Amino acid sequence: MSASTATTRALLLAAYLAGWHARRFDWARANCCQFAAGWVAEATGRDPMRGLPATPTQHAARRLVLHLGGSLADACTRMLGSPPIEPAHAGLGDLVLLPVSAHPASGAVAICGGRLSAALTQGAGIVWLPTLSAVHAWRIDGEGLAA
Repeated sequence: MSASTATTRALLLAAYLAGWHARRFDWARANCCQFAAGWVAEATGRDPMRGLPATPTQHAARRLVLHLGGSLADACTRMLGSPPIEPAHAGLGDLVLLPVSAHPASGAVAICGGRLSAALTQGAGIVWLPTLSAVHAWRIDGEGLAA
């Protein structure tokens, strides 16, 4: 990524995150997957969650994740259309999966900001967590994303 592209992406990401700071977590309209998918749409013009059914509850979200691949990591891989990369290789604007519990449909899909990643949480809104605590990551470069 060139310096000008990185600067543009950083500014775009900062503006995107600023728009989410006032939003509260809501399973139907503002969960971590919608937070991450909105960023992908902003950065690439493609919404990886387009056409998926609503998930008004945690149970509905878990059921959809299991239907899409068995785990949240598998669902992300399927919806993004690209294989995961090592979290240590995640760059600015890439997506990462942070562990939340042992349930395969659990986790927090977050946006890499460098050493820290922005995650939308139920209780605290957007929090910044160490990127290297992620268990999976996906490159968001506009190429290879499922249409």
